[in-house]
Amino acid sequence: MSAWLQSLRREIGVCLTLGVPLIGSQIAQLMLGVTDTIVLGWYSVEDLAALVLASGFQFTFLIFGAGFAFAVAPLVSAAQDDVQTMRRVTRMSNWLVVLYSIAIYPVMFFSEQVFLVLGQDPEISARAQEYLRITGAAMGVMLIFYVLRSYLSARERVREILILSLVGVVLNVIFDVVFVFGLGPIPAMGVQGAAITTAVISILGMGLLAIIAAKIFPEDQLFVRMWRPDFEIMRKLVRLGVPIGFTALFEVGLFSAASIFVGWFGVQALAAHGIVMQLASIAFMLHLGLSQAVTIRIGKAYGRQDREMIALSTWAAVVLSICFAILTVAVFVTVPEALCRIFLDQTDPAAGAILTMSVSLLMIAAAFQFADGLQAILLGVLRGAQDTFWPMVCAFSSYWGMGLGVAYYLGAVLDWQAQGVWIGLTVGLAAAAVTLGVRFIYVVRSMKPAA
Repeated sequence: MSAWLQSLRREIGVCLTLGVPLIGSQIAQLMLGVTDTIVLGWYSVEDLAALVLASGFQFTFLIFGAGFAFAVAPLVSAAQDDVQTMRRVTRMSNWLVVLYSIAIYPVMFFSEQVFLVLGQDPEISARAQEYLRITGAAMGVMLIFYVLRSYLSARERVREILILSLVGVVLNVIFDVVFVFGLGPIPAMGVQGAAITTAVISILGMGLLAIIAAKIFPEDQLFVRMWRPDFEIMRKLVRLGVPIGFTALFEVGLFSAASIFVGWFGVQALAAHGIVMQLASIAFMLHLGLSQAVTIRIGKAYGRQDREMIALSTWAAVVLSICFAILTVAVFVTVPEALCRIFLDQTDPAAGAILTMSVSLLMIAAAFQFADGLQAILLGVLRGAQDTFWPMVCAFSSYWGMGLGVAYYLGAVLDWQAQGVWIGLTVGLAAAAVTLGVRFIYVVRSMKPAA
C-alpha cells in the first residue's frame, strides 16, 4: 500500500504539471465569455439577456463540432513518436471542423425564428440573431483553434497554450469596451460589438497558435499538403469524434435547454441564470482542464495497454477533482453576493431582484460540484481509452433522460421556476457520474494486462 501511495503522489504531481496550464487556459478561454457578460451587464439587461440566449445556442453547435478536435488528443497521445500519424490526424480534423462550420452557418443566420418558436422574447431574439450572424461566420476559425490546442496538449506543450489564452483575455477586455460602448469614431454597438470582438479574437488566436505549432514541431509538417484527403484517418476521427461531440452536446444542450426553460420566467430570471452559469462554468474549468490532462495520460497508457497506469492516473485525477470541488463549494457558500455583484450594474432598478435570484441559484450550483467534477474526469479517462460510444449513451440517458426531465417538471409543472430547473441539472450530473463510473470499471476489467 505504501508503494502504491507513493506512485499515486507521483502521478498527482504529473497530472498537476500537465493539468494546471490546461486549467489556466480553459479559465482564460472562458473569461472571454465572462468579459462579454460583465461588459454587456453594465451596458443593458436586454443585451445581457440576448448574449446569454445567443451564446448558449451557439455553444451547443460549437461543442458538437469540437468533438472532431477533441478526438485529436487521444489519437496523438497513443501515436507516441509516430509523426506521420500525428500529422494525418491533425490535418483531417481541420478538414472536418471546416466542413462542419460551413454546414451549420445557416442555422446561425436565421436563428431569430428558432428563438421565437421556442417562446423567447421577440426583441431579445432579434438581438441574439445579430450576435450569431457575426460569430457564426467565425466558427470554423474557433474550431481550428481547438484542433491545434488538442494537438499541442497531446504533445505536452501546454505552456504556450496558456500564454496565448491569457493574451487573448487582455485583448478581449480592450476590444469589448471599445466595440460595446463605443470610442471616438466607433459607435456603441452593444451585443453586436461583443460579437465583433469574439470574431476578431478567434482569428488572432487561431493564427498565432498555428504559427506556434509550426515553430515548435517543424518536423511534423502540420500544414504540408493540406489539400490532400485521408479517408482512413477521417473515418477514425468520425468514429471517435461524433460520439465525443454528441456527449458534449448532450451536456451543453442540457444547460442550453435550461436557459430556454428559465427564459419562460422572464428577463430577470434569465439574467440571473446567466450570471450563475458563468460562475459555475469557471468552477467547471478546473475539472475540464484536469480531464484533458488525464485524457493525455490515459492515452499514452492505453497505447501500451498498461491497465495499472490507467487505474493510477484515474485515481490521481479523481483526488484532485475532489479537492477542487471542496475549494469551489467553500467560495460559493461564503461570498455568494460578492461574486454575483460583479456581473451587475448596481444602479439598474432590476439589480436587486437579479442579485437575490442569482444567490439562490448559486447555492444549488455549489451542491453539484462533486458530481460535475467526477463525471468530467470519467469522460476524460474513457476518452483517453478511445471509448466514446457508451459514454455517449450514458450522457444521453443521464443529462436528457434524468436531468432535463426533472428540470422541466420541477421548473414548469411544479412552478419552482429557475430553482427547479437548477435542481434538475444537479440530478442529471449525478446520474452521469454514476453511469460513467460503472462504464469505467467495465472497461478496465475488460483490458488484458500488459505483457
